[in-house]
Amino acid sequence: MSQAEMDNGHSMTCPIAIVKTGETFPEINRRFGDFERWIRDGLGTKDVDVIVVDPRNEAAMPDPAVLAGIVVSGSHAMLSDDTGWMRSLAVWLRQAVSRRIPLLGICFGHQILAQAMAGSVEDRVCGAELGTVEVSLTSAAIDDPLFGNLTPTFPAQVVHWQSVVELPERAIVLAHSPLEPYQAIRVGDCAWGVQFHPEMSEAVMHSYIDVLAESVAVNEAVGRTVRQALKDTPVARRILLNFLDYAERDRAANGQDRPFRRLRRT
Repeated sequence: MSQAEMDNGHSMTCPIAIVKTGETFPEINRRFGDFERWIRDGLGTKDVDVIVVDPRNEAAMPDPAVLAGIVVSGSHAMLSDDTGWMRSLAVWLRQAVSRRIPLLGICFGHQILAQAMAGSVEDRVCGAELGTVEVSLTSAAIDDPLFGNLTPTFPAQVVHWQSVVELPERAIVLAHSPLEPYQAIRVGDCAWGVQFHPEMSEAVMHSYIDVLAESVAVNEAVGRTVRQALKDTPVARRILLNFLDYAERDRAANGQDRPFRRLRRT
């Protein structure tokens, strides 16, 4: 759906936008689809309008004000690349945050949200974090709309070479893991970032390990250890549904007159 279509009233709803910042490996895409499919499936969006926008084509980015919520995907790109589209996306994210549009950044999305809001991102000194890790909530998560109904600790899938090392001024830490102090943060009232992948299944993570092992990015011994520790991550996946519920409640609380969900067909 283009910006013009939304402006001309062709959409009867305010959509959730998945911001696609990259692609998975081709062999993984052939088996499981790409980032936006995993996010869409995680949102359970059978009766919700979802659009996919690509910030690498800056002209495709809609006004954040026409959106019910925003989910920024992961990417194989690195923020240290400092490309033009990354700088433009950071400006767009600041606009979304200032307008209080519910926003969830995943992995790269988490990092660029933090950097856009004056935090810092750097390469991990100890190299990539890969596989299933145990995430622990902080006390600040107890009353958080996305994390408040989760278990105090839960497994989550991770694959990243860079991390947030300095938080934005208004950021609150919601979760951490043994090697990652900022696994989840909230910036302001309704912008979240998660370094882990709530949308990623155990099978997808297994395929990532296979692909990275073939490219010598992961040695055989490490790959074997990581595979043995893999597990399903249903609690982490719940964050996507919680985000969708929050976005719907936020629109109702702010008296938005356009519907969020499409009417179910009978």
